[in-house]
Amino acid sequence: MRIAGCTSKASLGACLVLGASLLILDVVFAKEADGILGVWVNGAGDGYIEISRVRDEYVGTIIGGPDRTGAERFDEKNPDPTLRARPLLGLKILTGTEYKGDKWVGGHVYDPNNGKTYKCQLKLLDRDTLSLRGYIGVPLFGRTEIWTRRKSGTS
Repeated sequence: MRIAGCTSKASLGACLVLGASLLILDVVFAKEADGILGVWVNGAGDGYIEISRVRDEYVGTIIGGPDRTGAERFDEKNPDPTLRARPLLGLKILTGTEYKGDKWVGGHVYDPNNGKTYKCQLKLLDRDTLSLRGYIGVPLFGRTEIWTRRKSGTS
């Protein structure tokens, strides 16, 4: 087998070590990037959002909330009147977010409480605490909401 730039036994060994190191870094990077996967309770405590990964994009979907009345909630504040009758359950509210460095950026978050969509960035403060910054224009002009990881078995 011939690897470009690896002509002697010593350089071949160095190339193999470098290749293995890059593979390990890629695995570590993927594990850090997937740190936000799971179910989160929004800042108001009235919604459960499941963050999943679709290829390189992280998306958040409303999967429920603590309301036990069974009353279905709808997207009543949506600026598009044709969407106001859609149920909030199953609605994707976090889209387009990608992991860069130590945070997730480039995405958008939809707030069904006011019907507005904001640019967003997310950062894990610790394993169970997620900072979500929603903003218009630049992050300086925005609002931060803290989400907490939902413990399995809690309602």
